[in-house]
Amino acid sequence: MESVTGIVNSPNFLYLAGFVLVAIVVLAWLSKKGFFSYNGKGLKVGRSENDARIMLMRQVDFVGAFILCKEQELMTDFHKAGMPPDEMHVKYVFEKMLDQVMYWLLVNNIRLDRQYVQAKANESRMTINAAIGEVNKRLLEMPQVQEIVERISVEYTEELLSGLVQIKIEEEKNAG
Repeated sequence: MESVTGIVNSPNFLYLAGFVLVAIVVLAWLSKKGFFSYNGKGLKVGRSENDARIMLMRQVDFVGAFILCKEQELMTDFHKAGMPPDEMHVKYVFEKMLDQVMYWLLVNNIRLDRQYVQAKANESRMTINAAIGEVNKRLLEMPQVQEIVERISVEYTEELLSGLVQIKIEEEKNAG
């Protein structure tokens, strides 16, 4: 206890405390500006905000391209099932899916464990059924439509989450 009291009462203590405070403020400012970064165990200082923004932008681009691709694939599936789809209705369903996936990205805890993927597939199924039901409830009663919805909600969700996790892994590797 005497040593702490001796240090605090020393004439150099205020200079030392001031120096340490100024050093912390300068380091915080430099890291915020992106002049340096530190990525240690449990501590990220520096460009992590920028890195997270870049990762999110890549994931959003991936989701947009994925949904456009799958939209065309779904149109083909409906034609094969003998049910020419209303193009605007299909776009509406995929817009609802896009909204849902954007929410997943904002929460940003995307992973590939079985329970998580299954939960997201169930969310997708409910979103798709709700979007279809808003436009034409009779479609929900058709077994062909339910087969397509099931495939979309399971396969597309797994494929989408896999791509998003891959982007996350690549960005974390590039950042660290």
